[in-house]
Amino acid sequence: MTIWPRRDPRLYHVFRLPDELPEGYCFGGGKPCSFTLVDWFGLPPAGMFDGELTNDDIAKFLREKDYYKQGGNFVVICNDGQAFTLEGGQS
Repeated sequence: MTIWPRRDPRLYHVFRLPDELPEGYCFGGGKPCSFTLVDWFGLPPAGMFDGELTNDDIAKFLREKDYYKQGGNFVVICNDGQAFTLEGGQS
């Protein structure tokens, strides 16, 4: 089963995390919580970054987005298996 479209070698999805996550242990099947998809994109335009694209480069790119400037916490998931979190509203 393919979860992410595979046309682009790298496809990024940016989700805003909920302000409050469920508390306590998650035994017995977990506790539901909702993430909000705020953005998705393929590789940034050629020439935007020099050399190999890193998660720091992607974070720099995302810091220019309006949703980032509004604050919140985000998780960035790439279809190549990489993922990282980003705290919004910080330089």
